[in-house]
Amino acid sequence: MGARCTVFLGPSRAPLPAKGIGTVICADSGYRAAREVGIVPHHLVGDMDSISERELAEARSMGVEMHVHPREKDRSDGELALSLAVGVGPEEIVILAGKSGRTDHLLSTFHLLYLVPEAIHAELWLDDDRAMLLREGSTGEFAGPSSVVSLVPARTDCVLSTEGLKYRLESGRIPFGSTLGIHNEPTLDRFRITVLKGDVYLVLSNSP
Repeated sequence: MGARCTVFLGPSRAPLPAKGIGTVICADSGYRAAREVGIVPHHLVGDMDSISERELAEARSMGVEMHVHPREKDRSDGELALSLAVGVGPEEIVILAGKSGRTDHLLSTFHLLYLVPEAIHAELWLDDDRAMLLREGSTGEFAGPSSVVSLVPARTDCVLSTEGLKYRLESGRIPFGSTLGIHNEPTLDRFRITVLKGDVYLVLSNSP
């Protein structure tokens, strides 16, 4: 089991993980994003409709393992890449993507976090933002350099307790579809979130 798996979904301004990238998996045009920062991936996954023949030839010449799927399929290239990442058996998965492009792709990227077993820590890095799925019954402690901390219910109403945030919740309910949890701010170097009911997306942003 490797310590980390890094998945490139497409163009991204996100920095590379400081603790190393581990096994690298690219979904289609994510190959281009990896090569732009000097990385040769271990795996390339998808229907290859967003990558050139020159890039495919380059990948093969460098020994990248190819996982080619038909264009008409029932899973996105991103889902295929993340499923492969889970199969590698890492302790952590970092998904690198961007906030531009098609809205349906951006929205579904958040839901891909549900494909990752709870035993594997997963983070979605969207340019300069980071997102995590916090599941019911979990407690997490997070570093607080971000200027904005948002909590968005994932599927149903959620009940949370927080410590170290400006607007504190003590068994507080955030209704599904509500913007109540948007734009909180850390008051300490580290803050804690306990999810008492439901699942919630934690989004950390350095943008005001």
